[in-house]
Amino acid sequence: MGIPKFIGIEMEYNIYSNRDDDLLINAMIEHLKGERLGLDQRVVTPARCFLANGGLVYKDMGAPEYCTPECPDPKSLVAFDKAGEIIIQKLARAISILRECDVSIYKKSSDGYGNPSGCHENYSVTPELFLTLISAPRNDVNVSIWSTFLALRQLIAGGGKAGSELHNMPATFQISQRSDFIVAFRNNQTLADRPVIQCRD
Repeated sequence: MGIPKFIGIEMEYNIYSNRDDDLLINAMIEHLKGERLGLDQRVVTPARCFLANGGLVYKDMGAPEYCTPECPDPKSLVAFDKAGEIIIQKLARAISILRECDVSIYKKSSDGYGNPSGCHENYSVTPELFLTLISAPRNDVNVSIWSTFLALRQLIAGGGKAGSELHNMPATFQISQRSDFIVAFRNNQTLADRPVIQCRD
């Protein structure tokens, strides 16, 4: 029997409001800590809250982010990702009422003005496979299979995107929402030169 593998998603949401977005995200997390779903009552972690479902809500670079728990299969992952959507939507509604302001939440990969947000996929792999993925030549069979899987998924399940945010490369439609921002094959960058394969451990 093989070693159990786990997968997870970290989803950054775009938030728009007629108030200070940064303060609203803090308010969302504080509100969550007062709910039954929120487990993390520590004041030393004001910008995050662990959840009873095993997930996590936190503020990342000025955006609310939801992390699923580690999941044993894709079906569980989709269920927890959908749960995250509901949690974030309910938090936005609660804060809009409590703060008497407009709050809109969007689950997408960019704001249309060149500012990306992300959906990060996490896969548990053996240390040996991880080392291969980050250092072996591109024609290595493991690297080829992994990168092909990540690229072809966009054809099968990509949400698509109207338009382009690259001024020198106009497009009417793109299969991947992230194609404007994925500019490298692999590296350890998260804020610029984003890669297909992230090399950070």
